[in-house]
Amino acid sequence: MIGVELLELSIESLERASIKLAEKIENQESIEAVVFLEQGGYLIGKSIANHLNVPLIGIRVQRKGSKLKELVSPVLQLLPRFIKKFLRELELKSGTHNTNSERMITPPVPLFDEILKNCKSVAIVDDSIDTGHSIVTITDYFKSQYPNISSYVIGALNVWSSSRNLVKTDLYLWEDTILVTPMSRDSKDYNTFTYLYGEYEQVKTSKDM
Repeated sequence: MIGVELLELSIESLERASIKLAEKIENQESIEAVVFLEQGGYLIGKSIANHLNVPLIGIRVQRKGSKLKELVSPVLQLLPRFIKKFLRELELKSGTHNTNSERMITPPVPLFDEILKNCKSVAIVDDSIDTGHSIVTITDYFKSQYPNISSYVIGALNVWSSSRNLVKTDLYLWEDTILVTPMSRDSKDYNTFTYLYGEYEQVKTSKDM
C-alpha cells in the first residue's frame, strides 16, 4: 500500500478523464441512463451523460459513521501534499471501509424512479471504487426495484484491486491510485464543486415538485 501514486485532478482534467471513460462505455454497450453516486460521482456522471446524450440520475448511498471525516476535512486543505498522501494511505491501509461495510441507500426521487422504470441498460459510475460495498448496495437495490434493467456497466476513474473480491468494475482509467478530485474536501476546487452540485440539487428538487 505504501508508495501508491497520488493523482490530483482539476475541474478541467476531471472532465477530460470522464470523457475518456464515457468513450470506453460507448464502445462497450448502448446505455440508456447514467447513474452516479451522490455526491462524489456528480461531475463524472454529468460529463459521461452529456457525452452519451442520456439522462443523469443521482443516487445517495452512505456509509455509517462518516461524521468525523466531515469535521476534519477542512483542515486537510491546509496540509502539504505529502502529508495528505500519507493520511490517505493510512485510511486505506486501516481497512476502515471494509470493517464498516453497511450502507444506507436513499430511494431515487420520483423523476429518477420513472426514468429507471423505463430503462433496460444503465451505467453506474463513481470516482473511485474502494471496497465495492456501495456498488453492491445500489445494484442489489436496483435488481429488486427495477427488474426491467437487464444490463449494468460499472465504471470508475479508479479501482482498488481489493474491491475485486466483491464487485467487478467493467471500465476504469487507473488502478490502486489515490485520487484528489474537486469532490474531495481537501481539493483547491472543492468550493467550485459545491457550487455546481448545489445547482444540480436545486434543479433536481424543482423537477421533483
